[in-house]
Amino acid sequence: MRTKVIIVASFLVLFVVGFVASATYLTFRHTISQVIVTQNPGSGAATPSPTPDPLAQYGVLLLGLRGDDSQGGFLTDTIILALVDPRLQKVTLISIPRDLWVPLPISTTQKEHTKINAAYVIGLDDKKYPQKEAKYTGAAGGGTLAKDIVSEIFGVPVRYFISLDFEGFEKSIDILGGVDVTVTKSFEDPYYPLPDKETDSCGKSDEEIKALTATESGDILEHNFMCRYENLVFNKGLVHMDGVTALKFARSRHSLEDGSDFARSNRQKQVILAVKDKVLQLGFVTRAIPFIQSLSGDLRTDIPFEVMQQYAAQVSQLKNYTTSSIALSIDNALEQTYSADRQYILVPKTGLDNWGSIRDYVHSQLSPTPSPTPKPVTTK
Repeated sequence: MRTKVIIVASFLVLFVVGFVASATYLTFRHTISQVIVTQNPGSGAATPSPTPDPLAQYGVLLLGLRGDDSQGGFLTDTIILALVDPRLQKVTLISIPRDLWVPLPISTTQKEHTKINAAYVIGLDDKKYPQKEAKYTGAAGGGTLAKDIVSEIFGVPVRYFISLDFEGFEKSIDILGGVDVTVTKSFEDPYYPLPDKETDSCGKSDEEIKALTATESGDILEHNFMCRYENLVFNKGLVHMDGVTALKFARSRHSLEDGSDFARSNRQKQVILAVKDKVLQLGFVTRAIPFIQSLSGDLRTDIPFEVMQQYAAQVSQLKNYTTSSIALSIDNALEQTYSADRQYILVPKTGLDNWGSIRDYVHSQLSPTPSPTPKPVTTK
């Protein structure tokens, strides 16, 4: 059961776990076809050609998003690179801040700087960006574009992407019977957005709203409309969470005690570990079919069916993989600044589009600390 796919396991990759956990998953092929995305022309992300080093590192990009038709529904709320090292039998989960400022190809001849969480949207939107390369079009265009920029940043090949919307996340957790998450810090978030309340007037007249809009903006303006928000409270300790609660815990970002994007990344990794533990406890085979069926329409991936077959054949060889995590932040590889249009953004400490500080930091965390060289014993 403890395969590398299970160790990568998070709310974004649970559906893969279902297949790998079951020796009979080939019977699910019809269901699989509903969620697997066919590769785009020129994407090169389908089953890769044999590499000179079969034990070389590679990445799997995990993306979480609202996935609805509201404004920003396809911006990626969660971006995690699962770096797989077959030689060391290790998977490292690298949290990537959504405010990282990156150059994205909006056409075959032009790049535009934007936050990395827009990569998936640009790849999916063929009407707004009709001049993109062919590999960045179609159903897998968003995932392919996100993979390519992440590969450029970290200097490692990113083979596959898996994206899951929030509804699919909630379903996944509920089918597992909920998860037990250790909340390491108590916090309160009075501004967690309620669904379908984004434009609620909260009883204010058109004149009142017009007056507020004329003098206030951003969060200050929004704080006049408290009916649009739920007040979240999480207390330190072990908490059993259903899908809705786990999503709120992972997404919350307006707490004074634990509200930064970096803190949120840590909470998302806590959920990942809780999911992994629950999958291992359950023996996932009995829940695989309803789980997979529940994700139809909520999940996209470019992992070929043949690769899933390979994973299943290697279950016994992959049981010893371990997992660790890294979070990029202003405390290590990044610094805060503002774009020309005054957006809050993050850039590498080594400068705009210079990924050196990011690569150096990740390398320093991945490299094992050498043992001290013993001093020679001298005799008189």
